[in-house]
Amino acid sequence: MRRRRGFTLLETAIVLAITAIGALLVLPTWPSALAPDAPRDASPGAELAAALADARRHAIAARQMVMVRVDVSHQRVRVDTAGTHGRGVWRDGPLPLAADESLVTADTVALYVFRPTGAAQGRPMSIRHASGWTIVAIDPWSGEVRRVAR
Repeated sequence: MRRRRGFTLLETAIVLAITAIGALLVLPTWPSALAPDAPRDASPGAELAAALADARRHAIAARQMVMVRVDVSHQRVRVDTAGTHGRGVWRDGPLPLAADESLVTADTVALYVFRPTGAAQGRPMSIRHASGWTIVAIDPWSGEVRRVAR
């Protein structure tokens, strides 16, 4: 019986296919990791909308319910994960508003819940700024955060 050296064409093709699949999984995130930070959106309500959108992305990626509690009276926001696999407080700090913005709402505490499916619940918030008003709202079915200037 002859001793075989090297790999067969089938073995090589399988290794290349597995490597290609792995590269396709990593490649979409690679440019964003290597690129410098994108310019900051300075439009009214952008920072608050970005914080809510981050919470939604985290809920979908981690497959956990994420709760965002906006304390208007103390100008703070607290984001935490819930459920059996929740990791607790994810973010706790000052309300992400620009210097000339103020949050105007009848509630002293606004609560937003983002589900792993992308759905969300929470009431719209109004932000007063130098050029008028902006409403930050969440679509309950898709969970997308929208800003509407008034």
